[in-house]
Amino acid sequence: MLEKAGFTREAYLRSRLPGPGGTRTDDLQYVLLAEDLLAQVSGENGTSHA
Repeated sequence: MLEKAGFTREAYLRSRLPGPGGTRTDDLQYVLLAEDLLAQVSGENGTSHA
């Protein structure tokens, strides 16, 4: 859902967060940069990420 809204997956951190019963849970982090948002609003296709 975040990717459909224009966010890009920035990080996948394995076993970062505490989970139930002493387990660990992965953490996904997404980002929406101002320049990407402006490109979406102006109707540009494609984004460039380094």
